Amino acid sequence: MKIFLGVAPPPLEIPDLFTEAGVLTDTTCPWNVVLYNDETHTINEVILQIQKATGVSLETAFEITMTVHTKGQAICYTGTHTECEKVASVLKEIGLTVEIVRAEG
Repeated sequence: MKIFLGVAPPPLEIPDLFTEAGVLTDTTCPWNVVLYNDETHTINEVILQIQKATGVSLETAFEITMTVHTKGQAICYTGTHTECEKVASVLKEIGLTVEIVRAEG
C-alpha cells in the first residue's frame, strides 16, 4: 500500500460495465463468439461462413468447423463485444446458431 503525504491518492479507474439497461458491455474485456453444431448445414457452408465472418484462412476455418462438428461447439472469434456482435450477425445470415459470451480469465 502506498502512502501519500499531503496529497490525496489518485482516483481509481473503474470501467463502466453496464449500460442504462443493465446489459454488460465492457469493451475492454474480450468476448467470444461460440458456434454450435447443427445437422442443417454442410461442412463447406460452415467453413465459408466462418471465413466470411472472421476473415480467417481456409485452414483455420476448417479446424474450427471440425471442432464444432466433433465437440458440438467451438469458439470461432474473440474480440470486443461490438466486434463479436458483427461476427455473430454474419454467421446468423445462413441460420447458424451462435452465442456471445464473456471470455474467461
